[in-house]
Amino acid sequence: MKYLFGGTFLFLVVLSLVEWRIQPENTASGKIPLVWVSDDNPACCEHALKFLLYLASREYNGLINHQADALALVKRYSYAEKYLRDSTFP
Repeated sequence: MKYLFGGTFLFLVVLSLVEWRIQPENTASGKIPLVWVSDDNPACCEHALKFLLYLASREYNGLINHQADALALVKRYSYAEKYLRDSTFP
């Protein structure tokens, strides 16, 4: 058991040293700069738009109204008698 503990400890120390060696350099203020890299693919914008349109659709909001504990975000789909007093989920 002590060999397992010792081996795990040694492995974690080695990983810490590797991480310390590959970290970015500090700036003069002591902060490490964060670099955000994003793909400027137009297909991503199309997919994001389709997803947002789905979140605003009657189908999605009806699903939330029927199966969730609260009303959906788009209120015009929420205030129907079948969602305000759902007989299948009393």
